[in-house]
Amino acid sequence: MLKTAKNPEGVPIEAFDQIRAGVKGDRSQFYKDLSAPFYGANRPGSTVSQGVRDAFWLHEHAGRIPRGVRLYQSLFESEFTDDLKKFDVRRL
Repeated sequence: MLKTAKNPEGVPIEAFDQIRAGVKGDRSQFYKDLSAPFYGANRPGSTVSQGVRDAFWLHEHAGRIPRGVRLYQSLFESEFTDDLKKFDVRRL
């Protein structure tokens, strides 16, 4: 995900810094706001229910702050490209 020399099309670190700041700041509002783009509820014609968005908020808000920060850091800043190439998944 992160923009690096190996992944020049990735997302700049500043975007992830904003997420970490949101989790450390007013995380309740951050997760409410994040639920729309996370599920695409902010797109025209979306049928994502408020219940789905509320469930996302509840799940994310129930976690502890340090867990959230570490989780996002590991997701955003880990390089899995070579590992993913090792998977051989057959389509049904």
